[in-house]
Amino acid sequence: MAHPSLTPADVTYIPWPGSHQPSTVRGVLDLRSSFGLAVRSVRTDLGWSQERLSAESGLDRTYVSGLERGRRNPALQTLARLADALGVPLHELVKRAEESARAVHLQSDSDASSNG
Repeated sequence: MAHPSLTPADVTYIPWPGSHQPSTVRGVLDLRSSFGLAVRSVRTDLGWSQERLSAESGLDRTYVSGLERGRRNPALQTLARLADALGVPLHELVKRAEESARAVHLQSDSDASSNG
């Protein structure tokens, strides 16, 4: 699970299930964290609070908070509720999560090669 004080150089990218090549740096940015960051990004782009997303999605605000911090492993129906509430297709949230994780992975690889 990602820790708020970690920088991209401290992070290991764990690819989507079934992938065979995780990189090896110090921390872990997993799928839950990447997805949570994607939800937070869309929410803040809309200018919404967690309370507003909670009301729009029918999810508890503490659940939304945990999800955005990568501490929840939401079911597919929950993901669909979030996407619907945010007004974006579910695949857009997944795409943002993948791009975020990939960017961290590329940054970590770049940092590791410049330090080695």
